[in-house]
Order: sequence, then structure tokens, then C-alpha cells
Amino acid sequence: MSLPDWCPPYSKNRSLSITGEEVFCICKKPDTGKLMVGCDGCDDWFHFTCMRIPEQYKDLVFSFYCPYCQAGVTGPASTSVEHKELPRTIWKRKCRLHNCFKECKPNSKYCCEEHGEQYMRQVLSKLRIDGMKQEQQENLVLRMAKYTKTGNVEDGFQKIGNPAFIEGEVDKSQDPELYSSLIANDERMEELRSEDHKLGTETIPNCKQAIEHLNNYLDWLNKVNSKLFAEDVVQDDINGKNRKKKSAARKKQKNAICGYNPTCKPPLTVDEFAAKYDPEKASINGTCTKLRCNKHNDWSTMLMQQYTNKLRSLQNHQERIALLLSTRKSQLHIQYYERLLRRKT
Repeated sequence: MSLPDWCPPYSKNRSLSITGEEVFCICKKPDTGKLMVGCDGCDDWFHFTCMRIPEQYKDLVFSFYCPYCQAGVTGPASTSVEHKELPRTIWKRKCRLHNCFKECKPNSKYCCEEHGEQYMRQVLSKLRIDGMKQEQQENLVLRMAKYTKTGNVEDGFQKIGNPAFIEGEVDKSQDPELYSSLIANDERMEELRSEDHKLGTETIPNCKQAIEHLNNYLDWLNKVNSKLFAEDVVQDDINGKNRKKKSAARKKQKNAICGYNPTCKPPLTVDEFAAKYDPEKASINGTCTKLRCNKHNDWSTMLMQQYTNKLRSLQNHQERIALLLSTRKSQLHIQYYERLLRRKT
């Protein structure tokens, strides 16, 4: 992941050269009292204005990561030898009321009951139903408020306000023909369900399989390099005790074949590959064996990042499809109940 266009390259500078005063953020300026947020990756502090975050969002930050940590320049991802997903800033859920920037209460879309009531007042004030005058619309809401029974279910109006009333399955027996034409045969719902099914059963599993396939290949490559270059040479020191001339880890850092293979599939077993290895040859069975390969430099890191970014994008798309499905379902169910109410008006 690359840095945003507005973010300058990372600098290790922590103080002013003249005064020695400590500096922070991407702007490398001292603390002047401006609102800042601490990065959970590198422990540096960043100005909201420099991060282009509106200050009213200060109570909605759950876990903040600066652009450098999100790009893997700093933080745990910059020092880890394993292929890990880069961190992202996590936000708390904002109150649904437009001008409120407080966190939602648990199992609620609002920060408090007062804001929930205020939001509903705003919604009712904008209520517009084609073919109905304002007075008729108000009477419709009053009838809904007096709706206290649905079959054997008490407190029907509370049930109407419950998300399950809209998001759950509607009572199609009230008008089977309307249900069939409006809900059962909705083309947009079918498109979204088809796309969601393909993402969940094909696209995302294939991407995860590619990541697993690459990890297995890199594990094989590490074993090959250990087999070829991590031999310990033992000799006696001046005190007669055995010691290693060079540790396996240090030799492995200096000597390792490139290992690039377009299929990312081990061509041979570790022992078979090591037996065929020849420093004078550039490849074995399509696998690059150069020690310092400029052509395929850092290929595994870039490929893994490509896969993980693609997986993240697909998962975000899947979340968006799920939201669109939920929204479309709610819209259709609301239309269904509205038409039933109009027929009874």
C-alpha cells in the first residue's frame, strides 16, 4: 500500500535541530496545543488537520493508524518477517442524527434516546406519500401508533419499530399476488443475491486459496534455502569449547536463492531440488536460483501484498453487497406494507 498524495515521505527526525524541541506528526512541528491523535502502531502523535480528519470526529476514533503504519513503513508491519495484513484505522459507529458526532449506544443507532426521538421527528416531518395529503399522512401515522395487535402478537406498534418487522419475512398470505409481483420476482434482489453468492463461494475462496498456495510455496522455498545455505561449521575456540563459525540465521540472510516461479508450485522435493542445485545455473525446473536477482527483486512481498489487497477489496465489496441486499429488502417490505395500508384506508 502506498502513501496518500498529501502525505510526505517518512522522516525519522524527532526534534528541531536548533532548539532540540520534540516534533510530531507528518508536519514535524512541536506540540502547540492543536488536537492530535496517537498512532497505535508507531506511538507518534498526529494532528487531526494534517490527517485531514474533521475535529468533530475526535470521539469516534477507536484505533488510529497513521499513513506510514498503514503503508508498512513504520509500526509492527515494518519489522515483521511474516506476511501480515497492514493495519487500518477503526472507527466507532456514529449516532444516526446528522449533526451528532457521538458514539452509538450498544444495540442502537443513536447515542441516546433523545436523539432517536429527534431523528424520528425529522423523518416524519419529511414524510411524503404520493396521492395522500398531509392530513391523511398524519392520520396514517396515528393509525400505526394505535396498531396494538397482529394476530396473537401484542404491542404491534413496537413490533413495527423493530428491525425484524421489516428485515424479517413478510406475511405474504395478506396479498400473495402483490408479494409475487413486488418481492418474489424483484430483478434487483436476484442480481444482488447472485453477486453475493459468487463472491462467497467462488471469488473470495479463490483469492484465499491463492494466498495459502503462495504461503506454502514460500515455506518450501525457506526450507530449500536452509538446506542449501544454513550449514553450521563448528570449530574449537581458544578455550577448547565448540562454537558456531556462522549462525544459520546470518548465513541465510546473506545467501538465499531468488525462488521466483510463475506457478508458485514446488517443482521438486526439498532434497531433490538441493541435489540439483548448481550455482552456475540460473534456474531449475522454472525456478530462479540466482542469489542476487534484480529481475525478480522482492517478488514474493509484492505478490503477497497484491493478493491481500485484492482480498480486502473483495471483502469490502461483499460487505457493500450485504448492505445493498438489506436495504433493498427493507425497501420492498416497506412498499408491501404501505400498499396494504393504502387498500385499507
